[in-house]
Amino acid sequence: MTIPLMSDPIFLARNHPVLPTYSLGTRLLRQAWVIVGCVLLAIVAVMYWVSQAEPVYRAVATLQLEKERVKITEANILERSKVSMALDDPFLYTQYEKLKSRALAEKVIREVNLPVTALAAADPVADLLSRLHIEPVARTQLLKIHYESTDSALAVAVVNGVVDTLIQLNQEAQPPTISLLRKMQTLRVVSDTFMPSLEVVERARLWRAPWYTQYAGAIIAAILGGLLLGVILALLRERFGKKPMSVNALQAMSGLPVLGSIPRVRGFAKRRLVQAALRNVGSPAAEAYRVATANLHFSGANHAPRITLLTSVNTAEGKSTSAAYLAIQQARQGLKVLLIDADLRKPSLHRYLGVANRRGLSDYLRGDAEVAAMTQVIPQVKGLYFLAAGGKVQHPANLLSQPSLSLLLQRATQYFDSIVIDASTLVGFADVLYLSALADATLIVTNAENVNPMRLLHAVEQLHRVKSNIVGCLMLKSPENAPDYRHYRLHQQYASEQHSLPAVVKSKRKGLNLALTPNTNATVQ
Repeated sequence: MTIPLMSDPIFLARNHPVLPTYSLGTRLLRQAWVIVGCVLLAIVAVMYWVSQAEPVYRAVATLQLEKERVKITEANILERSKVSMALDDPFLYTQYEKLKSRALAEKVIREVNLPVTALAAADPVADLLSRLHIEPVARTQLLKIHYESTDSALAVAVVNGVVDTLIQLNQEAQPPTISLLRKMQTLRVVSDTFMPSLEVVERARLWRAPWYTQYAGAIIAAILGGLLLGVILALLRERFGKKPMSVNALQAMSGLPVLGSIPRVRGFAKRRLVQAALRNVGSPAAEAYRVATANLHFSGANHAPRITLLTSVNTAEGKSTSAAYLAIQQARQGLKVLLIDADLRKPSLHRYLGVANRRGLSDYLRGDAEVAAMTQVIPQVKGLYFLAAGGKVQHPANLLSQPSLSLLLQRATQYFDSIVIDASTLVGFADVLYLSALADATLIVTNAENVNPMRLLHAVEQLHRVKSNIVGCLMLKSPENAPDYRHYRLHQQYASEQHSLPAVVKSKRKGLNLALTPNTNATVQ
């Protein structure tokens, strides 16, 4: 099975990059923590303001408003009688609006002698009306008058003042005289006259308003404001921030297959990840690397690639960790694997594997030492050998371009079933181009959270001009959900306790003395 290099989509994507498109709901869901954080922050701010605010007191009084009919009897006597009102009687609502008049508020301030300092100095009448509420009780003829203030005495004084003023005005209101009523009836202007009748049911009663009734509006406004701010920030992060790229989007954009999708592993440094792989600790990341190893095995035209090069576009994308994982997985399959740290600019594999870096590849290329003396055995994994980067060099590309590197790899292929090379980053350095020309397969490691489409396409074109051996990408920190392996853990534990599984592949290759004449007929069984 061959995974072809799709060169045409690469050059097409360079001019017309196929970037991932997501619905608005998907983008907001990805930034849900931003939205929730903004809402919580707004609520916390309002709650802090509530805790620092003074308590609000509410004084409430109850009045009964009735409709009174005034008419003249045959004996020229003025007769008054109570009349029932419908809930939608215009007379009832007319009286409500009269009770909210500015004239009533001015009279209350004069009669009660309210201190002007207790109200807004600019317009005390408007301030009184803004906090004075007169509301009808549903399905009754009762009125609730309430006033809220941080001063409890002021709240009681205002409500009682309004009640007394209303009763006084109602008592002062005189019905029309008998002669006037007769004249109005003669002119057929009106047959009867209706007047309001007020009765005090309960004078001002003071109680402290619960905080959720005082500040319900502020809390609702905080929630809505935080939600709006969170949505705006979420869309800005989606537009200008870094966001993970899916496997399908990476394949469509680069024109390369993704051989492995490695999930994010939280709470582990890179060295601990490699050490866990050496101890054969099972994890979703280890299973994902096994999938990548299998895909890499079948990426060649007739056989698995013998020399595999791993590189990346940006630094700290996880190529060294991936190189170590692939080499370990291949060795666990029974292959004899040589892992070479060819990142002469910033070597790190020796730290991940827990071995020394006194001498290595750079020393061999300078002619200071033999490869056999510098190749180290990794005792935790049978069949795994490591060639460190060696001492620091001033111009790594000059060393890697020497013919001795090609000779080293040719001899190594006679003694090892697989050679995995960890190279430096691609953009800005020529090191990878020399190594890619000697490799059978080049694998580009990408970080799903830090994909730069233009830089990636430029890197692919550079490698493609050197040698068409790019087999695909390896995506780290993939947003795709990792499979659940818990179903297999019990069976895997039982199998490891009862059986010692033989190696999948056995090799006849022995020895590390690459200077010896190799057996060209050696095969892998």
